[in-house]
Amino acid sequence: MSHLVIFLVLCYTKEKKFVRRLEILQNKVMEAKSATQTFELLLANGVYRAFDHIGDFVLTHKEFNICVMENENQEAVEKLLTQKGDCGLVIGRDDRLQQEIVAQLPIGLWIYQGHPYYECKEISICMLKDQNLLSMNEHSRIYIDLVSACKSEHFIPNIRMFATDGEALEGFCAAGVGLAISPYFFQEARKNLRFVPFSGGYTWDIYMSWIKEKSQNQGVKLMREWLKKERKSNEKI
Repeated sequence: MSHLVIFLVLCYTKEKKFVRRLEILQNKVMEAKSATQTFELLLANGVYRAFDHIGDFVLTHKEFNICVMENENQEAVEKLLTQKGDCGLVIGRDDRLQQEIVAQLPIGLWIYQGHPYYECKEISICMLKDQNLLSMNEHSRIYIDLVSACKSEHFIPNIRMFATDGEALEGFCAAGVGLAISPYFFQEARKNLRFVPFSGGYTWDIYMSWIKEKSQNQGVKLMREWLKKERKSNEKI
């Protein structure tokens, strides 16, 4: 065998070893990536305020790259249905989804001091007529339900201002701009504001939701367990 042939054989052998090492390295990189799964959690606007400790879930489960996205309620539902998220916390029932109720918050008015309703113990829908109201935007479930309830009493509510953030509504209410329609999140109220619930037991119902195909998703299972524990601990308070 000539020296050239021996040289070429050696080069070929070394190249095969290099390629094999490269393949092993690539496989290890892929294994590392797959070991950290992505878990996509969708939240309807404002829902995060009902779960003070949701950050604990993110910090506890470091085996996941957790992506939290906030959307309009209906947009979150549609994303779940088209598998653009693993699970979500949305408002209201939807028969197309697998759902478990995880929180029910009373709905009512934030009322500023000096308003005639400030000392009321509860508010009826009829009492909203001719009042300046502050509400979440037109796409929110709470606005849609409000308009429906008012129409059933034969009037259209006077919405003076819309917002996407409940804290902003409370701020404008405190300034006397109007009465803010909101769920009650059980945190300390602003000075000179009172929360008064609606009569009739109106509630903001939050559901953990996912599609049937995601039922065995590990992140979905862990989130269900965590939310059950959260609800039990809140019921003890």
